Amino acid sequence: MSRPRLLAVFILTALTVVLIALYARGPFWRGFLGDVTIVLVLFSGAGLVVRREPRRLALWVLGFCFVVEGAQGLHLVDRLGIQAHWLRVAIGNHFDPLDLLAYTLGAALAALIGSHALRRPDGPGQPEGPGITWPGKGQTPGCGETQSPEAS
Repeated sequence: MSRPRLLAVFILTALTVVLIALYARGPFWRGFLGDVTIVLVLFSGAGLVVRREPRRLALWVLGFCFVVEGAQGLHLVDRLGIQAHWLRVAIGNHFDPLDLLAYTLGAALAALIGSHALRRPDGPGQPEGPGITWPGKGQTPGCGETQSPEAS
């Protein structure tokens, strides 16, 4: 993924979350849309730190969001006696099944953005690094693929 574009997505989505928190009213805007947007913030922020294929990173972020929502359902904040207001707000203490839908939608949107909009101009929008090869660019075929006789 293009790091400058990813940084731009991170900044724009973080600002959007702040604007939603400050000015939006109603359960759809503050609840549902805020949860969709926070997944994009987490995805782009994590993408700046670790290089992973966008769909895989989106699944990791989705898993994290589901764990946090599960902690809310178990009232983990109260059970652990967490008093810090900012941490209580960040973790939350109210389970809502619609949040899981919002997180899933946000993760799907993140994977789509990561795979298409953040694509490198010279490649398929995938991370580069040691051990990562992409068939079709002259690299060794992956699992389940065969090399054509012309390529040998």
